Amino acid sequence: MQEQRFLLTYISKLKAFNIPAEAQKTMTVTASEFFCNFPEMGRENAERELNKAVDRLWDRTIFVKEENVKREVRWLQERATYISGEGKIEITFADTVLSYLTMLQGSFTNILLRNVSSLTNSYNIRLYELFIQRFDFQTRYISLNKIS
Repeated sequence: MQEQRFLLTYISKLKAFNIPAEAQKTMTVTASEFFCNFPEMGRENAERELNKAVDRLWDRTIFVKEENVKREVRWLQERATYISGEGKIEITFADTVLSYLTMLQGSFTNILLRNVSSLTNSYNIRLYELFIQRFDFQTRYISLNKIS
């Protein structure tokens, strides 16, 4: 859950399309930003939850399928840098992942963060994301086997 929240915070910070992805590869996220986006965790817990989210993200991999090739890649290029006493984390995403994250900025809005900030589990956030894609009230069929 906190990893998902961290990624939403990061995506909300991405700059305009005309800035090269490489310039956005390393970014600083503060515990204060994390708390402001997800206040139910409590200000006193924000730094700990941010650190925990980034540590877990380091251990995670994703599968990228391009044509007939399926590769497993890490989210992060290197372990996060913790700036002690300032409640900041500097994080560097892997090149493969960054290219996908920067594609999201055109369809991502801050309204999403406001709407999911009080949701308490990652499945709820994912369902919200799926439903909001059809906000124009078109019919949407979702196979329960394909939700991930």
